[in-house]
Amino acid sequence: MSVIDFGIKRPDDFSPISDEILEKTIIWQFEQTVEKSPERVAIKDATHRLSYRELNNAINHLAHQIIEEMGEDRSPVAFLLDDEVLSIIAFMAILKSGRAYLGLHSSNSDEQLKAYLEDSTAPLLITISQFKGTVKNIISDQKPVRLLYFDEIKKDIKSKNPQCIVTPNDTFAIFYTSGSTGKPKGVAVGHLCKAQTIHYMVNGWFISPSDHIAMVTSVCYGAAYPSVLGALMSGALLCIFDLKANAAQQTLDWIVNEELTVFRCTPSIFRTVFGLAPKGLIFSKLRFITLGGEPVTDGDIELFKAHTAQDCVLINNFASTETGSICHYPVQHNSPPFHGFLPAGYPAPGKEILLLDDEGQIIQDEKEGEIVIRSRYLSQGYWRQPELTAQKFNADLHDPGIRLYYSGDRGRWVENGALEVLGRKDTQVKIRGFRVQLEAIDLALRNLDGVKDAATIVHQSSGKGERLVAYLST
Repeated sequence: MSVIDFGIKRPDDFSPISDEILEKTIIWQFEQTVEKSPERVAIKDATHRLSYRELNNAINHLAHQIIEEMGEDRSPVAFLLDDEVLSIIAFMAILKSGRAYLGLHSSNSDEQLKAYLEDSTAPLLITISQFKGTVKNIISDQKPVRLLYFDEIKKDIKSKNPQCIVTPNDTFAIFYTSGSTGKPKGVAVGHLCKAQTIHYMVNGWFISPSDHIAMVTSVCYGAAYPSVLGALMSGALLCIFDLKANAAQQTLDWIVNEELTVFRCTPSIFRTVFGLAPKGLIFSKLRFITLGGEPVTDGDIELFKAHTAQDCVLINNFASTETGSICHYPVQHNSPPFHGFLPAGYPAPGKEILLLDDEGQIIQDEKEGEIVIRSRYLSQGYWRQPELTAQKFNADLHDPGIRLYYSGDRGRWVENGALEVLGRKDTQVKIRGFRVQLEAIDLALRNLDGVKDAATIVHQSSGKGERLVAYLST
C-alpha cells in the first residue's frame, strides 16, 4: 500500500489484490479476476463489448495458436494490428504463451518498424491481412519472420487457460523508446516490475469493479498499461476511445456517457480535452485523473478544479520506461494554489530517489543533482545492448537484488519534501553565456493570454549563432 495520502475515495466494492501477484505475475491475477466475475463487461470500444469470459477465451484461443507455431522457442513475439481490442488480446495471449511481446504501431514508418522487428529478433509476427503490404516492406530477407494473421487463425483451438509457466524474472515486453535515427533502443521490462506497479496502484488508488477506466493511448506504448492492467486485474471496465478519430465534443460526450471514473493521459491531451469543456460542465463521476509524460502546470490544475467534483483527485505521475513510476504528487480541490510546474512528488512504493552531484555524492539540501532511482523493481535493461545497460544501471553494493538507474534528469528537493524535476541534463542549453532551461521558457509562454501550448528549441542560424525559437499553439 502506498504511503502517500492521495485522498482518493474508497468505493464500497473495492477489494485489494493479493501479494501473490508478485510471484505468480499478472497472468495469474487476470485469471483470478475472470473466475470471480466471468460475465462482467471487461472491455468496450465503438465496435466491441466483451465480458471477462469472452475476453479470456479470445486470449486463450490465440495463445494456444502461438504455442503451436513457436514450439519450444521462447523468443519474443511481435504484433502489428489496427485495433486496440485486438492488440490487448494479442499481448495478453503472447504473455500467456510464456513469451515477451513487441507491439508495433502502424503510425511508425516502415523503416522504423523494420528496425524494431529486426532488433527484437522476434521470429513470429501477429498481424491482419490489410497490413500485407507493410509486412512485405518490414521483413528482412536475411531474417525471415513467420506470419500469423489474426483474421485467418484456426477456429478449433482450445479456449482453456494454457499451462505455461511464467516467472517474475521473465521478460514481459520490449518497448522501443527511440530509434528514428541510429540503432533502436529497446527497454526490456520484466514481469515483476509490471506486477509490482499494478499491485500498489490498484491497492493504493482503490481501483474496483465499479470503475470505468479510460484508455486513450495505444497499447504499443508503455503509458497505456496502468489503464489496461489496472482495469483487467481488478475487474473494472476498460473504455477505449480514439481521440484522433473524434472531434472535441464527441470526446466530452464520451466521458459523460461512459460515466468514466478514472482518466489517465498526458497534460497535453488533458488541456486539449478539458480546455474545450464549456463553463459549468462537471465530470461528476471522475474519482481521479492521472497525468504523466510532461510537466503539469498551474493552468492544468485550474482546469481540473473547474471541471471535476470536489472529491476528485489529480495525480502527477513521474515515470520512465526504464523504471516504471518513480513518484507521485496528488492535488485535491482544497490544495493550496501554486505557480509554475507541479512537483513530481514523493517516491512511489518500492522506489528510493537519490540526487547525486557531479562527483556522485548524495545531495541532502535543495541543491540540484541527477535523479537516480534505487529499487528492485526496475526494468531488466536495454534489449541486446549490455554496454548501454551497464552505463545506465548499476548493482547496489549492499543488496544484490537492488539496482540503481541513472535517469539523466535533474532535480532538487523542495520545502515539503517532494521532488522537483528540473529537466533533462541535455536540455539545459547555453545561449550567449547564459544557461537556459527550455521547459521554463515553455511555461512562461503558456502563461501568456491566448497561448494554449508552447515548445522551445535551439536553432542554429547561419552567421548568427544559436537562437531560441518558440512554437506556439493559440
